Amino acid sequence: MRSIPGIILLILAQVAMVCAQEPVSEDGQSIMSAVDWESGTLVVTVTRAVPKDVMNLPAATTRVRNQIEQDSVGILVTELRKLTHDSLRTLNERILEDEALIRDVVAAASSARMTDARATPDLQEVAVAFAVDLHSDLMGALIRHDRPIPLTPLLGWMPTADYTGIVIYAADRLPVHGTDRQAYVQPALFPGIYAMTPSGNGITRLMEVDHVSADHVSRWGPVLYSFDVNDATFTERAGARPLRIIAYKAFGRYPTDVVINTDDALQILASENNRSLIAEGRVVIVLNREQVQ
Repeated sequence: MRSIPGIILLILAQVAMVCAQEPVSEDGQSIMSAVDWESGTLVVTVTRAVPKDVMNLPAATTRVRNQIEQDSVGILVTELRKLTHDSLRTLNERILEDEALIRDVVAAASSARMTDARATPDLQEVAVAFAVDLHSDLMGALIRHDRPIPLTPLLGWMPTADYTGIVIYAADRLPVHGTDRQAYVQPALFPGIYAMTPSGNGITRLMEVDHVSADHVSRWGPVLYSFDVNDATFTERAGARPLRIIAYKAFGRYPTDVVINTDDALQILASENNRSLIAEGRVVIVLNREQVQ
């Protein structure tokens, strides 16, 4: 096992017991965590009580704020580890497979920006909010490829058009492949796309993060999650003439991956232009608002 610097060992010790738990409220502290998947931002708000036996409340609120800032990396690492990595694992489970990844998670937590800090009017509590850019600070660091794996071109000829993006509609509950249940597609750091086989009985992998260039993952993630097809971010990502696809199923232990039909997959594979859309991350997965924000 690689040597891990002392500061990382300290952070690991702080978060090991709580990395799989929900936000807690004890000893006058509460932690609220939310992901805006459309912007790729994790927002964590830490609220702590000000000691009641102090004479100078303004000075005490400043000390509490400073303490929260000092503890922020450990808190953010805990929240980051709860994120869904892919259809098989949470980020915490991925780290247990490769402990060296904790360096990247700590670096992402250390890069967080403080977005708000305030005391309640009665100076009894202090709340400090932090934001982590999941694209540039986390996803870009977690991937390990230098060049994207190219999609295999379709053998033979098939009529298609050159599109400006790929839009997959998956806002409704979908059958989960290989099970008898239905579920909403769950956002993840590294989702995948599957296609039904021509027989209609199985699925084959069409896209995973290794097919997306590292620069584009760091810029805006492997896919855009959106609930508003009229949003400017949607148009920037998908362009004016996207290939529009209805998701057929969901897939995974965590149902993060979408399954599309064979004909739609062939539309992508039949054109060099369309295959490049995957490499550039010009894929939009449309979910309902509750799943995205």
